Amino acid sequence: MNKYVAETPFARNRVGALAIYCSDGRYNEPFDEFIGKKLGLPNYDRMSIPGGPAWLIYDSRRLQEASVSRSHIEFLVEHHQLTRVILIAHENCGYYRKRLGCADEKEVERQQNEDMKKAKDQILPWHKSLTVDSYRAKVEGKQVTFTALS
Repeated sequence: MNKYVAETPFARNRVGALAIYCSDGRYNEPFDEFIGKKLGLPNYDRMSIPGGPAWLIYDSRRLQEASVSRSHIEFLVEHHQLTRVILIAHENCGYYRKRLGCADEKEVERQQNEDMKKAKDQILPWHKSLTVDSYRAKVEGKQVTFTALS
C-alpha cells in the first residue's frame, strides 16, 4: 500500500467558522484564498455542495436539502464551537439554472441574493451567537472578485 504524507501540517486549533458555498471546483482555490487571507479564517469548516447557500432555504423545491443542511449546521455549531457562517454564491451557478430553473444570469443573481438574505434570516434564530456574512463571487478576466452583500 502506498502512502502519501501531506506537506501541510495538521492544524489543531479551530477558528469557529463555517463557509457554505457551491461545489464547483473551479472556485476552490479562490474561495480558500478569500476566506483565509481576506477574512483571516484559516482552517475553516466547509459545506461545499451544489448551489451552496441554496441548500438552506425552506421552500417547496428545497425542503429536503434545507432539513439536511440544518442538521449538519447544528452539529457543527455544537461540536466545533461555530461563531461565524460565511455564505458565498457565484455567478452563472448551474444549480440555479438546472435545479431551480433560472432563465438567465440576471435571474440567477436575483435568486441568489434573495436566498442569501433568507438563509441569514433562517440561521440567526437557530443560534443567536452566530454572525452570518454573505458574498457574491464573480469572474473578471482571469480573477475571481468577491463583493459583500448587505
